[in-house]
Amino acid sequence: MKRVLAIIFAIMGIFVSCTRQECSRSISNIIPEICDTINGVTIIYSHDNVLEFRPDSARAGVVFYPGAFIDYRSYAPLAASLAQKGFLCILPKPLFNVALLNKNIAVKLKAEHPNITEWYIGGHSFGGSIAAMCLGSNLEGFQGLVMIASYALNDISDSGKKVIIIYGTEDGILDRQKYNECLENLPPDYQEVIIEGGNHCYFGEYGDQDGDGITTITRAEQRCLAVDNFHIRLRNHLPDIRPDFSRRIPVFRIFLFCLLRLLHCRNVSGDDGTVLGRNGYLDEGYLHIAYGIWVETGDIPARA
Repeated sequence: MKRVLAIIFAIMGIFVSCTRQECSRSISNIIPEICDTINGVTIIYSHDNVLEFRPDSARAGVVFYPGAFIDYRSYAPLAASLAQKGFLCILPKPLFNVALLNKNIAVKLKAEHPNITEWYIGGHSFGGSIAAMCLGSNLEGFQGLVMIASYALNDISDSGKKVIIIYGTEDGILDRQKYNECLENLPPDYQEVIIEGGNHCYFGEYGDQDGDGITTITRAEQRCLAVDNFHIRLRNHLPDIRPDFSRRIPVFRIFLFCLLRLLHCRNVSGDDGTVLGRNGYLDEGYLHIAYGIWVETGDIPARA
C-alpha cells in the first residue's frame, strides 16, 4: 500500500513539476509587462502566495480560483483586466495548485478587506467547480459566482445568487454532457455567455492544452470578451465609484477638467461626424482623467 501511494505521489509530483515548468516559460514576462502597461492598478504579492490586483477605487471584490495544477499567476492578465473595470481581483495559490485543498480560502481573503462590501467568487475549469462549492457553504459572504469553462457539481439552485457561466465554442476540454446535466444545479436566472471561437486554455496564460480545440480568436480577444461580459452583467448591481474630494487636486488637473467640460458642453463633432459631447463619449471620461483615476471605459459610447 505504501509503495502504491509513493508511486501516486511521485506521478503527481512529476505532473505538477512539468505544469509549473510550462507555466514558467509564459509567466516569466507576464507580471513585469502588466506592471508596465496597466494604469491605475496596483499589483501586490501578499503573504501566503496571494496575488492582488487593486484598482484606485474598488467597486467590488473577486476571488478567482485557478484550474487544477495550473499556476495561479497564469490568470494575471485576466485579473488585471477585471481590476481595470473596478474590481479588486485576488488570485490565491492553493495547496499543490489544487483549489479543492483550499476550498474556503476565499472567505479568509475576503475578510482581509472589510471596506469592500460586494464580493464575488469565481474560477476556471476545476477551480470554477470548487468556487461553486465555496459559495454553497458561504451564501452570506458572496453576492455571486462566475464559472469559466466549468460547471457546478453542488446544488445552488435556491441560493438566490447571481451566476454567470462563460465558455468558448471550441473548448475541447469541457465535458459538455456533464455541463448540461449540471445546469439544473444553478439558479433559474443564471446567465450563459458563449464566446464564439474561444477554447479552454485561452482564458489563462499557461500554454496550449492537449485535447483542446483550435481557436479562431486571439488569447487577448478571448480574455477581453470574458471580462467585458462579466462586467456588463454585473455593473447594474455594483455600487458607484465616487471621487475622493478630500484629496488635493493639482491645478493642471482642474484646468484639464474645465477644458474637457467645455468641450463636452460645446457638443464638438469629430472628423467622421461623430459627436463627442452629449452622446456620452466624455460623460465619464473627463472625470476619470481630471481626478487621475483613468480606467478603461470602452463601453461608454454604447450608452449614447
